[in-house]
Formats: sequence, structure tokens, C-alpha cells
Amino acid sequence: MSTILRAKDTILTSLQNGTTSQRERLKLAVYEDVDKAVFTCFMSTWAQNVPVSGAVLQQKAEDFARMLGRNDCQGCSGWLRRFKARHMIVSKVVSGESLSADAWESAARIAREMPELLERHVPVDIYNGDETALFYEMLLIHTFVVKGDRCHGGKQNKLRISVLLCVNMDGSDKRTPLVIGKRKEPRCLANSRKLNETYTSSAKAWVTREIFSTWPQAFYAEMKDAGRRLCLVLDNCSTHHVEDIELTNVEGKFLPPNCT
Repeated sequence: MSTILRAKDTILTSLQNGTTSQRERLKLAVYEDVDKAVFTCFMSTWAQNVPVSGAVLQQKAEDFARMLGRNDCQGCSGWLRRFKARHMIVSKVVSGESLSADAWESAARIAREMPELLERHVPVDIYNGDETALFYEMLLIHTFVVKGDRCHGGKQNKLRISVLLCVNMDGSDKRTPLVIGKRKEPRCLANSRKLNETYTSSAKAWVTREIFSTWPQAFYAEMKDAGRRLCLVLDNCSTHHVEDIELTNVEGKFLPPNCT
């Protein structure tokens, strides 16, 4: 008890600087001013529902160290580990999405059908096309929080572009990506000669059925001229079910529902 009373001021100062009251031993930071500045910044950022990653904390440590003249203080992985331990900071997921398909059943079905597919086509002629989205203003899903705090995320920004990618099974032919945005002629692509992409637009920056129906025409014609018969593997979504297209050199193969 006498030891605790002698260290009263140090303990109270540490608690004010963010050190957890659950620690049995008081391990102070080498540079307490840098530690306090980073923790204050962390708490202020998280209070605004902005996710915080380890890389952000490390960068802030280096920034504050430079501002405070602590030139030998580095925000390395060891510093981050000790900082998290001092303040009882843990990693949590802000939000997530559960799987919507029976993974085992889908995998078994694909395993049954793949040998038959390989009997009809060689790997170089089996292509997979799929869409992905880039939410370029969305915040992190994983964040650091003080242990015991609830992890509530704000509403995410849904601004996006979609990208349609296609490649063959052995990776020898990566088709030019198709990028879909909301603007017909975005200024950022005004001088995009160096970018290997094709751009188009839709109201919500989605791959619509109309866009998907026009995308493969040149690709199919090129393969037909080369005398190749292809298999195109796609997700089983309504956008990919396009009628009124006659393709004599392409076999379409849809994956199990809700499986990608």
C-alpha cells in the first residue's frame, strides 16, 4: 500500500493519459508525450466513428515524435504492440456480411462438374468473368478500439466504380478490364492513354444486362477468327442471362446460385 501511495501522482497521471486501470504493473512509455498525443488522437478519431488501423497509429506516432523533437522515436511494430498493451486496445470488425451459400455443397458440385468441363476444353480456353466493386470513399472495416467498448460503425459511403474482369484458367490471357462509373466522361480519365482499360457508364455504376450483352462481342469474334472454342464461367445472376445473342464458339457455364 505504501508503494502505491508513493506512486500516487505517477499512477493518476498515467490514468489521465489513457493507461488502463486494470494493469497490475505500471509500464510507462519511453516518450510519454508522444504516447499521450497518439492516444488522444486515437480517442478523438474513434469518437467520430472513423476506423483506426495500426498503420495510422504508427504514422501518427512518427508525426508527433517529429513535432516534439523525439527523432529517435519510431512507430515500429514493437512500439505499436506495447502501445496497444498499455491502453488495452484491441482489433474489432465494424461490420460484416455472412455467407449466403452452403460452401460445402457448392464446392462439391463444382468438383463434380469440373472434370467434364476439362474433357471438352483445355485450360487455355476456359475463361472466368466476374465483377468487383471499388468503394473508393469507404472507410476501414477493421479498427482498433479500447477493450470493452462497443464497436458501432456509421453509415458507409457507397460511391463506387465497378470493374468486370476476365482471365483464362492458366492465366495466359488477361482480358482488358471493363470499368463502369456513373459519369459518361469523367475528367480523371481524360488523359488515360496509359491505362489498359475500357470505360463505360450506368446510372448506379453497376454492370447492367445491356452493358454485359455488349462487352463480350469483340472478344468472341476474336476467338472465333482464331478458330478457338471457349467456355466462359460466370456467376449465376440475372445480369448474365442475356438473350438474343448467338455464339457458336462459346459454351456458357454458370456457377451454383449465390456462389462466386
